[in-house]
Amino acid sequence: MPLTTLAEIIEAARALSPAERLQLLDTMWDAEHPEAWPVLSPEWLAEVRQHFANGCGKPNDYPAGTIAAGAIQ
Repeated sequence: MPLTTLAEIIEAARALSPAERLQLLDTMWDAEHPEAWPVLSPEWLAEVRQHFANGCGKPNDYPAGTIAAGAIQ
């Protein structure tokens, strides 16, 4: 039977394995164009800018093997 409501789709997604959920998320994210993304509220944008000003959000250097090992767990 096809899934017809958002609640049914969410329930089915929660039944997937962690790897399948990650694949679903990746597929869904890639399907959205930036033009479809919601516009940030002025308050949210100010908070994001404050985090960056405080040094948050700057990438750290981690070996690829460490990241991959964490993703598999």
